[in-house]
Amino acid sequence: MKKEVAFTCELPNGIHARPANHLEAVCNQFKSTITLKNLRNNNEGSAKSVLSLVGTDTLLNDPCSMLIEGEDAEAAFDVLAKYLHNEFPHCDEELVVMDEGEVTLPQSLMRHNPTLVNAKRLSAGIGKGKLIRYSEVELSLFDSAVSAMTFDHAKTLVTEKLLDQAESASGQEKAIIEAHLSILKDEALNHSVMTFVEQGEALAKAIILAVDVICESLLQSSSDYLKERVLDIKDIALQLLIAAHPEMNISTEFTLTEPSIVIANDLTPSQFLGLDREHLKGLILTQAGSTSHTIILARAFNIPAVSGVAVAECAAQEGELIYLDGSLGVVALAPSEHVATYFERAIWLAEQMAAKEGAFTHLSGKTRDGKEIEIAANIACTVEAEPAFAKGAEGIGLFRTEMLFMDRATAPDEDEQFHAYKTVLEAAEGKPVIIRTMDIGGDKPIEYLNLPHEHNPFLGYRAVRIYPQFISLFHTQIRAILRAAPFGKTKVMIPMIQSIEEIRWVKAQINTVKAQMEQDGVAYGEFELGCLFR
Repeated sequence: MKKEVAFTCELPNGIHARPANHLEAVCNQFKSTITLKNLRNNNEGSAKSVLSLVGTDTLLNDPCSMLIEGEDAEAAFDVLAKYLHNEFPHCDEELVVMDEGEVTLPQSLMRHNPTLVNAKRLSAGIGKGKLIRYSEVELSLFDSAVSAMTFDHAKTLVTEKLLDQAESASGQEKAIIEAHLSILKDEALNHSVMTFVEQGEALAKAIILAVDVICESLLQSSSDYLKERVLDIKDIALQLLIAAHPEMNISTEFTLTEPSIVIANDLTPSQFLGLDREHLKGLILTQAGSTSHTIILARAFNIPAVSGVAVAECAAQEGELIYLDGSLGVVALAPSEHVATYFERAIWLAEQMAAKEGAFTHLSGKTRDGKEIEIAANIACTVEAEPAFAKGAEGIGLFRTEMLFMDRATAPDEDEQFHAYKTVLEAAEGKPVIIRTMDIGGDKPIEYLNLPHEHNPFLGYRAVRIYPQFISLFHTQIRAILRAAPFGKTKVMIPMIQSIEEIRWVKAQINTVKAQMEQDGVAYGEFELGCLFR
């Protein structure tokens, strides 16, 4: 059977790794062959491969068609028709990039005749530190390497490392790590590597050749955003090569021991995340663009950054104190006393402005007529709680606990969940925290649960509806929440409730868990119970 879904790409940045990861997860629920065809350029790619989807060079407003062929094509059509029109357009958001217009440098700086290197502005702010050159590792270093390790083993090692990083990540950092995880298991990458291995290439050479093919395709894109995904592919390739060749003793670890401004031709996301952000005060890159994942991370962590500067332009100042102004797009080399005074005052003024704005952070939210409104934060992992409260959140409106269960081989145990909930409640310092029990299933498949194929992933078999099948999982989560409840103002939301019978069933299960905890002599607290009706 053949079916077809026509749609227009509404993603502001086109189909890149993160939205492709969402689409791939939906398509992989079906046995049918599913192909995305971009009707603007006639590019086609498997919808079950992140890299194939990205390779279609699908941009905002491109007309597209999803071609479905196979035994469950009807079911796939029903799901994808709804998903592509109702859910997929919201899988990404437009990136905030700096205005690329010309900047007039202030006379208060220029009258001191500073030695400046002009650069492209990527992340705002002023950085001060010793100029340090990043030691880069090229893929070509592994050209002749031979490994006894299998490709699957190397992938497992890199996957475990990324999953460890994802557990403590949040926001853009977590999204980018998840995109890298999807690249690791991508069928196009895996097939390409194994094809080269079967042709007699060593594993290292096979990885390099496969990456070259994929990157060449991406570089043909008319979108700068998609071209910059090449660095993500090379990032994963380098991690695989290092994992597969431990005997070469190659490491991408780079230690900063004092306030530093790092200069490099380019920096991968994983290399950026490996830098000590306490000492990282700025980035100077040669090739990075405004939509590079490394730059997205720099903005997320408030690290000033510029690009378009050759390493050689600053070579003479390595190890010396410099200033970087990401807002003006300049690097100040060999600053004189007067130039240093200008930048020190600019840094002081920025700190004063931040303090002034911070004075409003913890005031109650109110309308103009004086009506108080609670401003709460939605979080997906524990590390997001403290920054949310620091920015003035009056509570946690939604703690999406399913994120604790995703991107891992097994479910979190009771102690891990208890510590996660306790950490958030303690960070709240008495403010309300709404913990939503796991909303798993549908568009959030969990591999280790082996959930059945779902014809309607958005309103079907998910959340509270799967709890009876996985009762021990639900009981474990309730036990963990009850144990954590004494540490703060705890509220619990049960998602996707449709009937009063489901509410009664949930209450009965909570009472069963409480009785078991009392029998076991485990202390617990109470929580307020609420529901999300759907």
